[in-house]
Amino acid sequence: MPEILSNSTSRSGKQCIEVHQAMIYDRGGKRRLWQLVDVSQVRWSRQLDKQGTADLTITGEACVDQADVLGMIEPRRHELVLFRNGQRVWEGPIVQVGWFRDKATILAHDVTEYIRYTALTRDWPNEAGGGPPLMTDRVREILTYELTTPYDMTTNTAVVTVPRWENIDPPANILPYLDVRDGEVQTTSITEHFEMTVLEHLKNLARGGLDWTTVGRQLLIWDKAFPIARTRTLTDNDFSGDIEVFASGSDHYSIAHVVAEPPMPEPDPDNPDAEPEDLPLVIGSAGSPHDFYGVWTAIETTENEEGTTAPTQFELNGQAGRKLVGRTPVPLEIRVPSGASLIPSFDLTIADLVPGVEMPVLATLNLRKVSQLQRLQSVTVTEDASRENVAVTLFPAGDVTGVNGTDL
Repeated sequence: MPEILSNSTSRSGKQCIEVHQAMIYDRGGKRRLWQLVDVSQVRWSRQLDKQGTADLTITGEACVDQADVLGMIEPRRHELVLFRNGQRVWEGPIVQVGWFRDKATILAHDVTEYIRYTALTRDWPNEAGGGPPLMTDRVREILTYELTTPYDMTTNTAVVTVPRWENIDPPANILPYLDVRDGEVQTTSITEHFEMTVLEHLKNLARGGLDWTTVGRQLLIWDKAFPIARTRTLTDNDFSGDIEVFASGSDHYSIAHVVAEPPMPEPDPDNPDAEPEDLPLVIGSAGSPHDFYGVWTAIETTENEEGTTAPTQFELNGQAGRKLVGRTPVPLEIRVPSGASLIPSFDLTIADLVPGVEMPVLATLNLRKVSQLQRLQSVTVTEDASRENVAVTLFPAGDVTGVNGTDL
């Protein structure tokens, strides 16, 4: 691999970032084109069930020195690849390059940008006769097909064959890094051709029981009932500021209802002018009255499952039950406020910070000392000439206990 240069000091003597290095690669992330030097600021993120982004800024004389390179960067063709201390940590297609009087900026989205602009080109029905398929099986099959199978479209002048991302040159290089973990969550989803894009469908499935994230080039998808990993226990010493502990009553309820919109009624073929009879709602339920808290109840619509087939009572009851996880007792939220960022260490590295991982947290310095299993929602890494900051967002994933593991 070509040498990676340090960004620590620009040729003008101005201090720049030291921990990260920024590269421009061709589509697919295999062929390196240029290294950007004298970068004054970089920021990148990994998100749970959302697209991660990255941006960087080059200022002053460094813009002039690299004007030719910056002018050759093509959004929608080239990718930004970020290294942290020589380790590849983030990559994705560039969506915008900006030139100003005294700076240049680059904005990139993670590799889900490719499937954000990939159509579902065939109908994706539900399994007939064998019950609803697993969400993980469905999304694996859809991604494999829609990234590799060409389709024909008819324009005003010709029939055009459209290749897919993995059979153009160079390919987007997504499938070799696709990691779909087997799970148990089922789906009643039915989609029609050209109804939406692959990423839109993945987001819909995430509302019904999937989790997904990107780590570098890897697109990781799993059943949210099965955490992908667990880090070591975090304490106050792992953060650069105070941990805050809140009792969040608005996050508690002990009864959950999930309401599914019924499918559109079919017209009567013998009487097409007759108004179709409305089908009844299907309502999923879970939980019970709580002796101490009472009967706090939540009602939500079904998980945006597309299609014309209503989910069964059993399936909706299962979705309602998932809504109750972590709701009782009243959740104690351990929050990491602005300025209280995570401090990476030899046994808690950037590689461990994968959205969705479980992170046991001990808050021992607060007036209320608690221990709780948390789940990582997002990580945003920012570096400028002064320092690197690793900001994390956590959300509760288990009951709160005392710091020694005893019940509160």
